[in-house]
Amino acid sequence: MATPALAAVTMGPKGTLAAVGAAVGVSLATATYNRAWGSQQVYTNFLALFLVSAASFMTSSAARTRRENELNQVRRIATAAQEVLLRPVPDRLGPVRASSMYLAAETGAQIGGDLYDVVQTRYGVRLIVGDVRGKALPAVRAAAVVLGAFREVVHYEDDLVGGHQPLRRGPAPGRRRRGRGRGRR
Repeated sequence: MATPALAAVTMGPKGTLAAVGAAVGVSLATATYNRAWGSQQVYTNFLALFLVSAASFMTSSAARTRRENELNQVRRIATAAQEVLLRPVPDRLGPVRASSMYLAAETGAQIGGDLYDVVQTRYGVRLIVGDVRGKALPAVRAAAVVLGAFREVVHYEDDLVGGHQPLRRGPAPGRRRRGRGRGRR
């Protein structure tokens, strides 16, 4: 009797149906082996098995639908965030023809630390392509910072290389930085 209910929690709708089939098979074999056909107990057991099985299947289907909806929502959010970070590149920027395509290296990945942008400025066409260190949301945040800095500086600096230091990560969280005024006693 408990088999369909346990399957509903762990195995999904198809697994629940398989567990129901196994439970019905065991119940049929048990009733036949014990020569209990015709007794009220057998019919009560089958009715209870039917009710538990139906409830288990509906629960399993509802849980699967809810998980799929949540996953689809996460995918939509990731896609929207990716489109904000990695905007489509125009076909033409001044004398330069451009095109872009983002293909995640990991199956199912929608967003990460990859970055690119192309901007037409009074200094010419400016391009950035990069990949920040890290994974998941910290990498997305870092990529957003880099792209934001690029999109701002590109319009005001005639030389993006000279005089600008690359963005560097500070000390790791939890580590103390040794510097002036922190000498040992």
